[in-house]
Amino acid sequence: MENNLSDKQIAMLKEYFDTFKDSNSGNITLESLLTIMTCMVPMITEGAVVKLFTNFDYDRKGTLNFNELIECMKQILSQADPIEDFSREFKKFDKNKNGFITTPDLRRVIINLGLAFIDDDIECMIAEAEAEAEAKDGRL
Repeated sequence: MENNLSDKQIAMLKEYFDTFKDSNSGNITLESLLTIMTCMVPMITEGAVVKLFTNFDYDRKGTLNFNELIECMKQILSQADPIEDFSREFKKFDKNKNGFITTPDLRRVIINLGLAFIDDDIECMIAEAEAEAEAKDGRL
């Protein structure tokens, strides 16, 4: 496929893959792909994910290996407008409509996505983001 993923995107996919892979098969299931897609492409529909899963489950075992996941993501990310998607999703979490997401907002998003982070992980993400942000008050 023509569209290549950046090293950062591949590393992120590898982290998601390792987090969500099935301990028996070493691959990810449709349910896991839905979670990954929700994180990376928030505007994607469940139907679109099911179709992608079916298209890239080459061996028809009901799972995707890492290479199949990469090919799947190449296709979907080549069709996405990440800036538009990010802006739209950001507005959903910007409860005060002031251009910032607070630490509690980020914590709620992470919990709603079903991601297993401890509070220290969330605080670390906030601290990293704040290092590059204009505000230094717990808002992103």
